[in-house]
Amino acid sequence: MPRRADAFEQQLALINQGLKAQRTGVSIHIRRQGLALLSTLPSKTPGKPPQQQRVPLSLKADSQGLARASDLIIPSVQDRAAKANGK
Repeated sequence: MPRRADAFEQQLALINQGLKAQRTGVSIHIRRQGLALLSTLPSKTPGKPPQQQRVPLSLKADSQGLARASDLIIPSVQDRAAKANGK
């Protein structure tokens, strides 16, 4: 029987694979006991190149937090794709 941590890590990997397949440029990572997004974003300083940044989600690193994080990310990705396709 798989441990809860292993099942959680498999679920996280599966969600990140889906985000990568959709070419979102975003992934979900565990940071301390919480979840954070990792993405390349514009620099706060004008003239500097984009930087890889972590954005905390204020969600616990558990299956409920992961489900909530994917619920937040996936609809926004679908909205962006629809706008790009002119829908």
